[in-house]
Amino acid sequence: MKTAAGASVEKLKRGMYTMTVRDRSRIHNAHVVAPGFTRQTTLPFVGTQTWRMKLAKVGTLRFYCDPHRLTGMRGSAKIV
Repeated sequence: MKTAAGASVEKLKRGMYTMTVRDRSRIHNAHVVAPGFTRQTTLPFVGTQTWRMKLAKVGTLRFYCDPHRLTGMRGSAKIV
């Protein structure tokens, strides 16, 4: 996960965010889970989706590719 400027995201303050997901392959998806928020793209979707995301609770935001999660296509950021 990166900012619009390309910097990696490790922490997020609670609040409203806009997330743009770019699925570039039919064999991948994007799945985002945080306290009070869950959203995912479908397989075999290819394209761009924009999501509004409210992070209201402290915790961890996790993002991953469902088919490839166990092979390392995953990450997380702390919600503070």
